[in-house]
Amino acid sequence: NTMAAIPSRKKTGFSVFTKSSCKYCDKVKDLFCASPHMDPEPMFVLCDDFLKGDETKRTFLMEMKKHIGKEYRTFPMVFKNGIFIGGSEETEVFFTRSQYFGGVNGGENEDF
Repeated sequence: NTMAAIPSRKKTGFSVFTKSSCKYCDKVKDLFCASPHMDPEPMFVLCDDFLKGDETKRTFLMEMKKHIGKEYRTFPMVFKNGIFIGGSEETEVFFTRSQYFGGVNGGENEDF
């Protein structure tokens, strides 16, 4: 039973690991959809196939733990520039704070 390779996190921009029937994943997707001009566009990874069967799920969670730096078992799993932001709540806070500091892309402030 070989598992398909887990896509790598993007070095630039957002990588969002989600699963089906997850209201928190939907909430985060809505945040991204409501944020125009994301550059580069976020990468969404549907993880359902990685969660089928105990061994496959365990392998997936161990792999994500390496990238996150701790055990994390809930969805979504959101990264920016390869660095773990958190789940739904942390991503909402990140977006809220980003609005005050040059936008989600961390771009330059616009002149008035």
